[in-house]
Amino acid sequence: MQDAAMRQQCVASTSGSGCSRAWRPCRASRRHLVPTRAVLDFNMWQTGDLPAGYKPPTVVPGARTLATPRLDKERVFQRLLDSPHPLSARHHAAFYSSVLGGITTEPGLMVLHAEDRMAHAGHAVYDVVPLVRGHLYQLDRHLARALAAAEEAGVAVAPSGDALKRILLDTAAASRKLNGHVLFWLSAGAGGFGPGSADLVEPSLFALVTTEFAEPGDFDRTKGWRARASPVEPPPEYFATFKNASGLVGAVAQLEAEANDCDVALFVDAEDRVLSGTTANLAVITPDHTFVYAPFERAPPGITVQTIAELIPQAMLIGSTRGVVGLTSLDGAPIGEGDGPGYMTLALQQVLTNHRDELDLQSGRHVRVPYGGLTGMPSQLV
Repeated sequence: MQDAAMRQQCVASTSGSGCSRAWRPCRASRRHLVPTRAVLDFNMWQTGDLPAGYKPPTVVPGARTLATPRLDKERVFQRLLDSPHPLSARHHAAFYSSVLGGITTEPGLMVLHAEDRMAHAGHAVYDVVPLVRGHLYQLDRHLARALAAAEEAGVAVAPSGDALKRILLDTAAASRKLNGHVLFWLSAGAGGFGPGSADLVEPSLFALVTTEFAEPGDFDRTKGWRARASPVEPPPEYFATFKNASGLVGAVAQLEAEANDCDVALFVDAEDRVLSGTTANLAVITPDHTFVYAPFERAPPGITVQTIAELIPQAMLIGSTRGVVGLTSLDGAPIGEGDGPGYMTLALQQVLTNHRDELDLQSGRHVRVPYGGLTGMPSQLV
């Protein structure tokens, strides 16, 4: 009856104003519903009955909010299983965690604790190893670079040496993927939220096999990328020389480039010298066919760009995930002819592809992944 009277009052008050909005009760008249909704929603997550006559307190005065669920461990587990976004569910095939002490192939369980220094402080280093035709490409070189970076970052490594290598190979095998990439992180490990090392327990190792960077059908190398000299200050020299997990500077630079209709950001120092891309090294082929790449004083020592330099006696970005990608412009100014990457850029990508795809077990360039019978290693399930 009260709502009907209010409806008539609202219609009468707007009948001469030309207002055609549908009627609904005013905000004040609905406030009495909030406690009931809060009780119902809160009750959904309770394991027992609410006390008789229970009325939840007003947590945020004047606002319509719902009680935050407190989940039991069974529901946490189920929600983790159901949580992966489509990209993760499609591409992330296997994950090793030293905290778990093993490998999982459930994307929703590929997580790390908030108190891990990698999560809240970025105190970790990482590397990326290509998985090519069932073999890890240049595994030993990537391991050596990661271990050197860990030393620079003050990150202890456990396990190391052959045990670390075996974990990466087993994780690749558990993925049942023949092509993709193995990303791995060496973290200072779990501890307090301060920067010191006194409360650290032990270092952490995480490894993920993904097909996310496998070249999609819509990635056309003949178009190249539009580059932008980033106004974002590059990482300090000490931290720029190794791959660390604190990628905030690169992320902000890339977002700024995309906001200006460019594909990739380039870091530039105070003297306007181009240093590198956010995750790739920069190289140039001069008019006299000299291959030149930016020095490693302000960028990580790129394994792929060094490989290119070794394989060959235009401007491009070179990295482990995308290989060689030509740049067609810088801040809107065309590079070269400006109508696409030069033929030598495309040829260099083919040289790199051949070097990756032609298996060479004798030299150690490729290391065979121990798939067994593609059975997911049942003998190792615990």
